[in-house]
Amino acid sequence: MSHMHLYSQIFTLNAKLAMSGSMTHDVLRDLLGIKLDMTTYSEEEVSKLKQQLNELVMERKGWLEEIERKQAEIVAAQVLLEQLRQRDRLLTTENEIFKTEISNHKMKAIELEAEVKKLSGQQNLQQRIHHHTKIKARK
Repeated sequence: MSHMHLYSQIFTLNAKLAMSGSMTHDVLRDLLGIKLDMTTYSEEEVSKLKQQLNELVMERKGWLEEIERKQAEIVAAQVLLEQLRQRDRLLTTENEIFKTEISNHKMKAIELEAEVKKLSGQQNLQQRIHHHTKIKARK
């Protein structure tokens, strides 16, 4: 899940919390109104309002827990991202070392090839001299 998606979810949940806060406020105001004027409210209405208040409190609790979970997910994602960045840096460094080693090996191979050519050239020369010496000896 992307960071932006998690942040937007947290934003939405915070908005819901604010809304539930004002709703809770309304219910509490109603309950206070009841206490001031018991005659206008029936027992049934009072228990209904109390039930409503409990539901709002539970809903808020759920949202708060969800926000905590989402924030924990964000932290976990950030940790993972940092680990991946470190791994990337390590691999990049290793890659550079390998490139340097490869070019060193190429240079060494070129030097060895040149040496082989030089040696085989000398060998041919020695063979030719030896051949000429043998011919001269026969004459």
